[in-house]
Amino acid sequence: MQELIVIHLDVNGTIMVADKAQGKTTEDYVNIEFAKQVHGLWQPGQPVMSFREFVEKHVIQGNGAHREIKDARNEVYKTFVTSEYLHHHPEGDRLRQQHRQYMLRANAMDNLLFPSFWRLVDWAKNKSFVRFIFRTFGHDIPDIKEILENRGYTLSNILAYDVNGALMDHDQKVESDRMWRDLFNAVHDNYKRWHENGETEPFAKPFMQPERGMAIFFDDNARIKHIIAPTVGQRDDLIESGHIVAVRTLSALTDPEYFVSHVERLIADPL
Repeated sequence: MQELIVIHLDVNGTIMVADKAQGKTTEDYVNIEFAKQVHGLWQPGQPVMSFREFVEKHVIQGNGAHREIKDARNEVYKTFVTSEYLHHHPEGDRLRQQHRQYMLRANAMDNLLFPSFWRLVDWAKNKSFVRFIFRTFGHDIPDIKEILENRGYTLSNILAYDVNGALMDHDQKVESDRMWRDLFNAVHDNYKRWHENGETEPFAKPFMQPERGMAIFFDDNARIKHIIAPTVGQRDDLIESGHIVAVRTLSALTDPEYFVSHVERLIADPL
């Protein structure tokens, strides 16, 4: 019996740059992700740091789990490209050109899902042992379903975690292996449960693995937040081994082999 390869995919910031629920456009996402990653000297007397670190430590302090703080920081990130911060950056011209390239890539997409995601789907085409699970706290599963249907694929196995941490198919509790029943599957993770428990790991997105085979979880927030709850192993160890991948959004946007290379690397050295 062929062992399974189960690929968990966070949606926003991992395979998609848009968020209808939060009103974020593709342009917003590119601006935000670009701003976060740029390093520089932002104020005299401070060390070199990422703009994200600077904003969180010196511009808008506080717990980013609070919506008003998160939104305020995002507003700063959105205007970074036209701000004095980038204007005075010694590599400003190169960085603005890089930003333009990211924006061109994003605007050239046929749909909201990254070309690197479609390359991964193509890689899995003749591999009946591969399963995809879209994992989201948001409300983008209908968008994913529609995009897949436009490409001739079906997404009908749609599950959700309730506030007690049970995996549900509508009003019926199901076992965890139901997650990978089909080629394409989706799980609506319970944001309320995670958020109301301090956004701590025990209440995060459960990282389930098949009894026979292996699993990999792609999430852009995997390292900076306790957003994944492994059922086997520790988060940092799983990041080190490649079973959890802290996705770099703009790399996933621009590198067609981004996801395939991570999966193939894990297959070659699963331990």
